Amino acid sequence: TYAEPSLLIDLLTFSPDGQRMAFAFLKNRKFYLYDGRKAGEAYDLISDVHFSRDSQHIVHLFQKGMQIGITWDHEVLNVAEGISAVTISPDSRFVAYILRKKDEQFIGVQKKLFGPYERVERPFITRTKPAVIYTAVLKGKYHIFINGSPEVGPFDAILRFSGQGDSYAAIVRKGSEGQAVVHDSKLGKTYTVVDQLFWNSTGEHLAYIA
Repeated sequence: TYAEPSLLIDLLTFSPDGQRMAFAFLKNRKFYLYDGRKAGEAYDLISDVHFSRDSQHIVHLFQKGMQIGITWDHEVLNVAEGISAVTISPDSRFVAYILRKKDEQFIGVQKKLFGPYERVERPFITRTKPAVIYTAVLKGKYHIFINGSPEVGPFDAILRFSGQGDSYAAIVRKGSEGQAVVHDSKLGKTYTVVDQLFWNSTGEHLAYIA
C-alpha cells in the first residue's frame, strides 16, 4: 500500500526515473498533492502535474476560489485568472508558462513575468543554454521574443512556430511580399507559400517545403 485511504485519489504521475509517484487526494473537501515525499497545501482543485526531467522537481496547477495558480516544489510562483502551456526546461532548472490577467497575457518564468502582450503562444525552451523563446502579438503585429526581449519582427502573421534542440524556426508573412522562414533570428528568402517545418532529432538541420 502506497497511500492512506481517501474518498478520491487522482492524477497518478510517475517521475521519469520511476522512483516517485505523485497523486492528488481529497481530504476535508480540499485537494492535496502528495509528491512521493510529502503533501502540499490544500486547494479547491489540482491539475497538470509534471515532474522535471531529472525527477527532482514537481510542478502543478491549482485553483483557489476564482484564481488559478502554479507551484514549483509546492511553492506558489504566481496566481492569475488563467495559467496554461506549462513547460519545464530541459535542464530541470525552471518552468515557463502562459499567464492571463483580464485581456492581457504574459510569459512566466518561475516568479518573473514578461509582457503584457495581446496574445502569446506556448514557449519553447532551448536545450544546452536554456532560453525561453516564444511568439507574441503587440499592437496587432507578430514578434518573436527571447527571454522577454524582441528578437525578430514585426510580421503580419506567424503561421507556424517550431523548435528543436537549441534552434527555432517560424513561417512568417510580411504584407503582400509573401512568406518566409525565420531560422534562429535570420530571415530567409521570400516565397509565395511555405508549408511545414521538419527538424532532425538534434535540431541541427531544418527542412521545409516552399
